[in-house]
Amino acid sequence: MGLIKNGYLTNAAMLLFSENPQRWQQGAYVKIGFFRNHADLEYQDEIHGPLINQIDRIIEVVHLKYMKARITYEGIQRIERYFVPDEALREAILNAICHKDYSSKIPIQISVYSDQLYIGNVGRLPEHWTLDDLLSKHNFIPFNPDVANVFYLAGHIESWERGIEKIFNACKTENVPMPQFKVHPGDIMIHFTAPYGFSELGVKYDIGSKQNDQDSDHVSDQDIKVKDILAFCTVERTLESIMKWFGMSHRTYFRRTYINPLLEEGLLRMTIPDKPTSKNQQYVITQKGCELSEK
Repeated sequence: MGLIKNGYLTNAAMLLFSENPQRWQQGAYVKIGFFRNHADLEYQDEIHGPLINQIDRIIEVVHLKYMKARITYEGIQRIERYFVPDEALREAILNAICHKDYSSKIPIQISVYSDQLYIGNVGRLPEHWTLDDLLSKHNFIPFNPDVANVFYLAGHIESWERGIEKIFNACKTENVPMPQFKVHPGDIMIHFTAPYGFSELGVKYDIGSKQNDQDSDHVSDQDIKVKDILAFCTVERTLESIMKWFGMSHRTYFRRTYINPLLEEGLLRMTIPDKPTSKNQQYVITQKGCELSEK
């Protein structure tokens, strides 16, 4: 991977794999905040740890605490859609991580509003580039090539510079507005906006409710899966052990589709509720969940 030079680990190796890169490199983390308007910060989180682990944790926290989903059903499958499509959000965060100027000591900043999301990254374009160059077809020129190479080897990015194209394609597929890129002398920002009325579309799934005959079929089929998960979580279980038991491999999808609804309905609880993304987090059935399981 090219992370050792003259017998010593490189700075990229430290950023990628150190449990606490912040110890040696200030600003090697991501700050997330929710704003009611440009002046009022409601709450915030910081995502620390090795860069290679940050991407999934960022997406989980943004979805769990910061964004509302539009919920629909396809057959018996509950579908959650956000105004920033999953692939677009992932690509935008990966771009920020791989192209950030870590010597700036300033973290990547994600500002979330009810209908907007900004990702700000201290970095700069290659010499003589303009915004038009960034948005058009171009060669793969990462600001941190060693960091980008490890993300490529891990399967997170491609060796071709198609990240921006994939962001636009994802937004087009989901029929949401195209994001805007802003290039300033000291930073680069991507700005996503929600389509009008997005958060009002769809309804939250409520276990036990019956809205019409079609919805009652959804509840009946979903209850089977709900009770299976609750039965497995009569003792404390990690997310990984639950996924393994049910033969699932997509962490973010499983959490959003199965675990989050159970937490919202009070059927499961976290063992470390103040730190939802803790590596020691486990889940266990609640009294309300026990009562549902016994029906």
